[in-house]
Amino acid sequence: MRLWSCTLALRLPFYLLGYLLLRLTMAYVVGVWGVGDEILRRKLYLVPLRDAANFAIWLASFASNRITLGRSEFTMEQGHMVAVGALGSTASPNAEPPAPVTR
Repeated sequence: MRLWSCTLALRLPFYLLGYLLLRLTMAYVVGVWGVGDEILRRKLYLVPLRDAANFAIWLASFASNRITLGRSEFTMEQGHMVAVGALGSTASPNAEPPAPVTR
């Protein structure tokens, strides 16, 4: 266990440096060179911060078993999604669903 943690501590800076190099290169090539976004050229340093925020949100999503899709709310029970109800709905649970919209 001690050897593994030592090698991880030695490799971690190289992983982070590799991530930064690849991520910033990809953002520059796609955003600045491909799309022509001048704002990204000036604020390229914000890309890793956004990635860190997105990663934190992704990790936090595992702390809840409730899912909101549109105006419906579900919960996870024994590996299955179970409908809890519609958000902001005062209709009875036995009411007819709305007719589909045709265009």
